[in-house]
Amino acid sequence: RPPRSTLFPYTTLSDLWIRDAVCRARPIESVVLPKATKKAMLEDVDDFLSEDSWEFYQQHGIPYRRSYLFHGVPGGGKTSLITALAGKYGRNVAYLQACHPDLSDDNLMAAIRKAPARSIIVLEDIDGLFDKDRKKKCASSPLTFSGLLNALDGIGNPAGQIFVLRSEEHTSE
Repeated sequence: RPPRSTLFPYTTLSDLWIRDAVCRARPIESVVLPKATKKAMLEDVDDFLSEDSWEFYQQHGIPYRRSYLFHGVPGGGKTSLITALAGKYGRNVAYLQACHPDLSDDNLMAAIRKAPARSIIVLEDIDGLFDKDRKKKCASSPLTFSGLLNALDGIGNPAGQIFVLRSEEHTSE
């Protein structure tokens, strides 16, 4: 039986992760990326999930979580890579809209604390929040830059989380 992943969108209205669908995971071999990029990604996730890494993080008091930024043009494979990683590592995919007008610092922290176990937590359209100088781009979002960083790496979050921040490369035509 092929690997499957359960999808959980976050609804700010009810402050819940809702089981949405179970989908067939994409085989990692089918994701079109430069070989070196794919190899480096898999080696990093393998290393992060190893028992040695867990022990290292614990011994040094470092929050045991990993964040990645997936950036590129629409249709460039970001979602394919997320679903392939979820299948390969037996993870759920929990996703939320970073620019949602009801997603405050506290809401994001609470959402991450309540995320389904063994999930890849995807923050969609992260590039819409702040510019290169950390100034707010999305006026309707109450989320702050420090709130985002605290949610990703703050005290009290469950261990072993993998975050993917998705950013679209916009072309001007």
